[in-house]
Amino acid sequence: MTKNLKGSLILLLTAIIWGTSFVSQKLGMNSVGPLTFIGLRTLLGSVVLLPFIFVADRGKEQKMSFKNKTLLKGGLVCGIFLCIASSLQTFGMVYIDAGKSGFLTSLYMIFVPIVGIFLGKGIKGQTIFSVLLALFGMYLLCMKGAFTLSKGDTFVLLGAIGFTFQIMAVDKYAALYNGLKLSCVQFFTAGILFSVMTLIFEKPSMAELLSAWLPILYTGVASCGIGYTF
Repeated sequence: MTKNLKGSLILLLTAIIWGTSFVSQKLGMNSVGPLTFIGLRTLLGSVVLLPFIFVADRGKEQKMSFKNKTLLKGGLVCGIFLCIASSLQTFGMVYIDAGKSGFLTSLYMIFVPIVGIFLGKGIKGQTIFSVLLALFGMYLLCMKGAFTLSKGDTFVLLGAIGFTFQIMAVDKYAALYNGLKLSCVQFFTAGILFSVMTLIFEKPSMAELLSAWLPILYTGVASCGIGYTF
């Protein structure tokens, strides 16, 4: 299997995982607040990666420690962008359905190449065509009626811009550091930030947490632990 084909299949699997996680996230937020949900999901994603990191490190003579300052810096930057983007997206999903949220979030497919141009990255004609075709397909699948931007739409759209910068940050740092450890630090950073905000603004009860345990578990393991790392 060629490297490009393997990468494409991994990204396709990621799209499937993320697509199903929108529905799960919407269900989970029927029981707990958005900050609580996203905070627990993100911390769980960090924990899920630890056994994979342990297995990947076995037998290696040179291992990148979590104490590595450059690794921590990269994970911190990616985690802050992830926290901002996820916050905006999650607050938006309180007001709009999962399908529309999925469409608006997918707009990062256009934002990433545009930002890349300003960073000196080239863009091919077939990339532009593929992006437009994908967005048109997403529009047909997800949008209902006229395209109007409500408060929820605006939050999710701003979240897509946030994810654009998070993707660009990952693109920069993942090539320099261990990808699994970078992802783990990223989730841990975002999870801590969300946890602080949860304690300040939401303070969920144990009953609320227990009622949302399955969506939190699925999105934490699949969407964060597997999807973002893929």
